[in-house]
Amino acid sequence: MTRRLLRAGAFLFWLLLPGLALSQDTSLRPDMRDVPWPDFVRLAGPYLGRAVVLEDPSGAPAVTLYSPGPLDAASLRAVVLALARAMDAGVMDDGTTLTLRGGRASGLAVYRTPPWLPLEQALSFARTLCSPGGRVQAAAEASAVVLADEPERAAWAVEALRKAGTLARSLSVGLVRLERLSAAAAVERLDAFYWNLYVQGRVRHAPILVALEPAACVLVAAGPELLRDAEETLRAMDR
Repeated sequence: MTRRLLRAGAFLFWLLLPGLALSQDTSLRPDMRDVPWPDFVRLAGPYLGRAVVLEDPSGAPAVTLYSPGPLDAASLRAVVLALARAMDAGVMDDGTTLTLRGGRASGLAVYRTPPWLPLEQALSFARTLCSPGGRVQAAAEASAVVLADEPERAAWAVEALRKAGTLARSLSVGLVRLERLSAAAAVERLDAFYWNLYVQGRVRHAPILVALEPAACVLVAAGPELLRDAEETLRAMDR
């Protein structure tokens, strides 16, 4: 526990450094996995501008966080408050002391959106990706999506959001929920459909398709017109 806390502390110090240049290597971007909620609150406390009291935490849900860049104090405070809301913790803030009481969740995850992926779209995706019992909150000041769910599902949803964010840098992205087809079967059929159109010279490009099986949906990335066509075709195949 001590070694994990020291690693997380070093990470949070790095994460809050203003103006820090980011490496092109995605593995060096801010990333936190499986840090217990009390440890996360303890680490964040010095940056929140007030004393922090954590009362009666229900277990110690693990926090996974992904951020494409450093968080300033206001962003970190927004993330902590959104996490507390997502886990139904009581929040009292009198300006000098922030008290967080109780809460229920087994896994917590945070995804900070890049500038090219609108927060509202990321929130919509997150609601589709989480399990039926999961909860989604926005930390608007941090441009972040916060999820409370089973630990594996919350961490998986953040990875799916990261894929969407990466694709959204150069393409339009959409998420199609399926009722009948499995995500893998839908991707296979749509790939074959667009391959046939390409062979016939009727399209120049095919959409990028990612099967997101746990949520029974497909992530689609393409130009705006092709994205609309692919989404409509997927829904027609699923009828």
